[in-house]
Amino acid sequence: MIAELCFKFFDEFFIEGTSETWYSVKDVYTELVRVDDAVEVVRWKRIWKLQVQQRVKSFVCLLAHGRMWTNFQRSIRGLGSAACDICGGVAETDIHLIRDCTKAMEVWCQHVPPLLQQVFFSLNLEDWVDANLSVDSKWI
Repeated sequence: MIAELCFKFFDEFFIEGTSETWYSVKDVYTELVRVDDAVEVVRWKRIWKLQVQQRVKSFVCLLAHGRMWTNFQRSIRGLGSAACDICGGVAETDIHLIRDCTKAMEVWCQHVPPLLQQVFFSLNLEDWVDANLSVDSKWI
């Protein structure tokens, strides 16, 4: 009875543009990442075309990948507290380190026009990096 209930209905997935119900894992993976690839390619091209020192490009690349060695990352590995050393109570994530920490905010508020600050401080990390890499970004 249980086996009959469990296997009575099957989920079927279709890749857009085909009526096939059987396909390889590679086909599914390709379809899932296809949409994000275009955005990713543009982001990395913008990073590597920056006219800055290589270490700055590397920093931006780490930030865009979410790979900054923050207190939050250390705490996941059991290497201390996630709290920010500067403001104390908040977890030091990538976006907190570069934008949301009180000291970072002081610097940004001096350079970002007041009318743009609401948008500037509300974007998630990916969108924030993309906005700052875009040629038409008018924060400063």
